[in-house]
Amino acid sequence: MKTNDTIISVLKENKNALRGLHAAVGFDFEKPFLAETIHGKFTVNSVYKKLGIRPEDPFVRVVILISKNLAVSPWNHKLHIAFITSQSVEIACDVDRLSYRLSGYNLDTFHAKKALEPYRKHDGTTCYIFAQHKKYMLPVPALNPPFDYSRRYDYISHARCYDPTNKISYIHHIELGVRDTNGKQKCSLDLGWYYDRKSDVITDFIDRSGYIVRERRADLIYRAKKLRAQRAQEAYKATDNTSKVEELTVLINARKRLVMAAIDAADDPSKVYDAASAMCSYRSVYDDYFRYVKKTAERSFPSIDAANNEYLRIKRKLVPEENLQEAM
Repeated sequence: MKTNDTIISVLKENKNALRGLHAAVGFDFEKPFLAETIHGKFTVNSVYKKLGIRPEDPFVRVVILISKNLAVSPWNHKLHIAFITSQSVEIACDVDRLSYRLSGYNLDTFHAKKALEPYRKHDGTTCYIFAQHKKYMLPVPALNPPFDYSRRYDYISHARCYDPTNKISYIHHIELGVRDTNGKQKCSLDLGWYYDRKSDVITDFIDRSGYIVRERRADLIYRAKKLRAQRAQEAYKATDNTSKVEELTVLINARKRLVMAAIDAADDPSKVYDAASAMCSYRSVYDDYFRYVKKTAERSFPSIDAANNEYLRIKRKLVPEENLQEAM
């Protein structure tokens, strides 16, 4: 079978197979390589014979893609990768890492040698063989290389997310091309979570000159957020909430008297149940009241709004709904 026929057959089964070999193993298909097909059982010697190279050559990397046969396994029909050494057919040294790299290309790997052997010995197996001299192969990039903020990038595309709480959409993922590689090197960047305010404007993440603004704004965003928090707490510390504490104290004591009266009047099971429910409600609101008084004394609320919101929340629990507007 001709080399072109092998590649066509592989791409018919999986259009991303060559990309997977490039990303996970380092094949450079723009440089010389060999591709052949074997039907049925195969051994190390039959693979090398088909390729026309010597098994003892240490400078050639040989990889096979095995088309899983229904007669052997009724599930997981992805092309599976294995490696040919001078002595045996092997699985990957780091199976989990290779499997992670291949997952994006709809490829898989054998997780144990015993899982590979039934396919190697089966007459219905189809095996695609790829070989390349190691001097032509590319280094396999790290799984999570650090992002280089000093380089310039070209914007390609982006993806948005929707925040149902604030009812806004924002950019959370950007596809970029490295400018000085003529578009050959691409990368992605997750940015949406970073900003104090989520944005759906692309220029909030990459400027017109191609630089990522995230790194340049990081310190300013942090300092501004910290400064706003400090100013909000200083403004709160300058206020006097004694009257609000006194008002809540009057309301909590009134609620306590109602609970005690309910307990004194509990002379049948239904009234005992009502008194117990009133006591549970009182205990819950008293815990909130106690924390509010303590934080007010310590001046530990982060802002005036936070203190007011807590005050109103406790007051709503203490004042009946129909009298709440009058009490406020």
